[in-house]
Amino acid sequence: MRLALYGKTALSVLMTLPSIDRDRAVAQEALDGCQPTAQALRYVRRRYPQLPDPLHLLAPRWERALGAAATLHSARAPLPAGSLLKIHSGIYVPSPELCLAQLARESTDQELILYGGLLCGSFAIDPICATGLRERAPLTDVATIARFARLHPGIKGLKALRRCLPHMTELAASPPEVFLRMALCLPHRLGGFGCEGALVNYAIPLGKRGQNLAGRSSLVPDLYWPGCRLDVEYDADSVHLTSHQAMLDATKRLALETEGYRVITVTSLQLGSSRHMANVAREVSRCAKRPMRIRSKRFPKSHRSLFALDWSLRTLFKTPDQYESSRDAGKPGKSTAPRPDREY
Repeated sequence: MRLALYGKTALSVLMTLPSIDRDRAVAQEALDGCQPTAQALRYVRRRYPQLPDPLHLLAPRWERALGAAATLHSARAPLPAGSLLKIHSGIYVPSPELCLAQLARESTDQELILYGGLLCGSFAIDPICATGLRERAPLTDVATIARFARLHPGIKGLKALRRCLPHMTELAASPPEVFLRMALCLPHRLGGFGCEGALVNYAIPLGKRGQNLAGRSSLVPDLYWPGCRLDVEYDADSVHLTSHQAMLDATKRLALETEGYRVITVTSLQLGSSRHMANVAREVSRCAKRPMRIRSKRFPKSHRSLFALDWSLRTLFKTPDQYESSRDAGKPGKSTAPRPDREY
């Protein structure tokens, strides 16, 4: 019994993996044994109960009807070598690059840019950690995605993927950081404020005073504009911060300001507000000595779409209530699968 996940279902699983083993890539023939039966779906639910309905699956044949439990996607076209990864006994996911190509077929450019930033980020979803996240090496990067698109030009969705590649964020440490860069840096036609030039998690060397304050030789801003020595930091709501984390954030800010850097802090409530983010963008533009002028007629519509994105990832995972009510589909007892009851 085998199942191959597809698109958003595959993305949900990829976002929880500590790593991927590309040496476990399987041949196209593995799809021949993929049978999306009701029994196979129950097997996936037991292993990954956090996945929302319906499950999106690759299916080489269409003779089985599963109703609303699953959405089947054609797998008749040959898959690129190494693009199907075995992650559990009988369960396969597309590589991050192929997953993005699949997502491109049914996503807006803004959604695809967000998904690319998630897979290129240095984090995974983990409910055991206090923040709901843990560090991991990025599953892919822009260069790897571009190489995949160049080597396999016949895959559907690559045109949109190539168009979005220049705007994808690499090495972000959380989903809000991905969206923060999108909101501030995307061009006006995509709904962003056009504050280009920001570096993500770039290490700034400190002088002696800064080192004494920070207790280290360098600090890493969330978003950094080197031309104007500006750092924009994302801070989760203070009610969710530990005293230790609050101390680290305050020390970081003091050390950077002592070294002559301007630090702007953005909270989750600000990040979810177009009006508040416009104020942040104006300040970034002022520091960069580039007045913010919206020049695209597409901006109002694109801007509304951008701020409607699910940067908290709630649609990728079941809510706590849905999660608990679905446990009867799996084995009894407490599961440790990820849930979205988290604050980044």
